[in-house]
Amino acid sequence: MYAMFYTTLSHATRTCQSLAEQASLEPLLEGCAYIGFIVQLDDSQFEKYLKLHKAVSAFVRVIEKRIEAQDFTYLYVHPASSELDSAGAPRVVFNARGRVIYNW
Repeated sequence: MYAMFYTTLSHATRTCQSLAEQASLEPLLEGCAYIGFIVQLDDSQFEKYLKLHKAVSAFVRVIEKRIEAQDFTYLYVHPASSELDSAGAPRVVFNARGRVIYNW
C-alpha cells in the first residue's frame, strides 16, 4: 500500500514540475519593481494535485527558479535588471478558464 502511494505521489510531483515548466509566466512591473507574477496554465490538471503538499512544493520550486532566471513568456527583462527584487511579490496561478486556483 505504501509503495502505491509513493508511486502516485512521485507521479504527481513530476507532473506538477512539468506543468510549472510549461506554464506561461508573466511579471507585473510598476516602475522598476515587481508587484506580482501571473502563472497561466493551459489546462486544469494542476487542480487535482492541490492537496498534495509535495507536488505543489515541486511546482512552486520550478516557478521560483524560473522567476530567478527571468524566464518570462512575454516580457524581456534586461540582464542588468537583475537587481530587481522579486521577494514579497505575490504569485498567482490561473487555470485555462482564467480562475485563480493557487497563490503564494
